[in-house]
Amino acid sequence: MGSSTALTELTMQKYQRMQTCADVQRRSAWRPPYALTTALELLSIEVPRISSKHRGLATTTIVAVPHANDKRHIVGVKVVVWPFPLDTVIIEGQFTCTSPACTWAMFSTYLELEELIVLADSMMRRDRRLCRTTIDALSLYLDEAEAQVRADKENGTNSYLFRGYNKCRRALLLARAGTDSSMETRTRLVLLKYGLNCPQVNYHEEHYQMIGSHHRKTYKLGQKVRVKMIDCDEISRTIDFRLVKERKEEREDG
Repeated sequence: MGSSTALTELTMQKYQRMQTCADVQRRSAWRPPYALTTALELLSIEVPRISSKHRGLATTTIVAVPHANDKRHIVGVKVVVWPFPLDTVIIEGQFTCTSPACTWAMFSTYLELEELIVLADSMMRRDRRLCRTTIDALSLYLDEAEAQVRADKENGTNSYLFRGYNKCRRALLLARAGTDSSMETRTRLVLLKYGLNCPQVNYHEEHYQMIGSHHRKTYKLGQKVRVKMIDCDEISRTIDFRLVKERKEEREDG
């Protein structure tokens, strides 16, 4: 998916979601911020792959409240409780939703680590029209959540960080700003999984290649490489490989 196509599709999704939210607001004067997938669509951010267990997130309008006592029943609206900083932004002057950083943190409960990284990258696209946050902003939000919990404990209140907090911290180590697509991120993560150095972001689509960030080595689609099998699992039917350096590369490294 090219960046222009992504922008067009995300814009269409945004306005479709705005119509749904407008209908909700006509039926109720209650105005909690929209959250999770609803927030992503309003922000024109690509929705990550969500497991079948949580597929309902993509088919309903979601809002967030800080306390369970704040919940209300509105037809077609799912209410989630988020007792951490509810940072918000306003879309088109009429739709309040959770900020990109807050939305990302909320998703950590529902996503695997890889998809949480994909979502972070999706929020920091190279195309400025799709760039919604920064690594520093994501990290700052986690710091604020941690500070809130620490303050609550100092005041004698039992308070704990959200379930995906540690996952968020791990994801930040692998997230990269300036990517062009979720598939670029997933490809980068596959290379890391099999022992390759973290490649440079911005896949050269016209040349079908990626460039390593450390040694600047180029890997092209269809290129032959030497690998060594390091693990095999008959039950899951998977084989793990590690890249084997060519003799020339070994001499250069030495």
